[in-house]
Amino acid sequence: MWKKVISEVNPQVEFFPPVTVEQIDWAEEGVSMRLPFSLRSLYLETNGLSNKRDRDFLTWRLELLGERNAQFDEDCVRHIFFFAHAGDEIAFGFPIEKNCAVDRVTVYYPKTGELVHTDLPLAQFMVAYVGGDFEI
Repeated sequence: MWKKVISEVNPQVEFFPPVTVEQIDWAEEGVSMRLPFSLRSLYLETNGLSNKRDRDFLTWRLELLGERNAQFDEDCVRHIFFFAHAGDEIAFGFPIEKNCAVDRVTVYYPKTGELVHTDLPLAQFMVAYVGGDFEI
């Protein structure tokens, strides 16, 4: 599903070999967090997305989730689980409820500390983001 939908809105997106359910389970143990079904299904099709033009990752590879989340402000990370960024200015994540990341994308601006809750599930967000229709 992911490859087809994303390729239709942006043919410049590069896909990578998928991960296994066991690798996702291992990553979840490492971050002590249950990932939303949508992010799990994305990783089962592709281990991250990047832009072919500049090789910038649109979503992080599974093995980078723990490392990248550790780079954020401790108070923020307790409430948001991040899965992608747009340069140094913006990060994308999911709100955390009862130790589970919820499938509603949140935008975080590290320089100002501002959080913007979009209410968009990952699928809608990714189509808008990779298609250039999501205003940051």
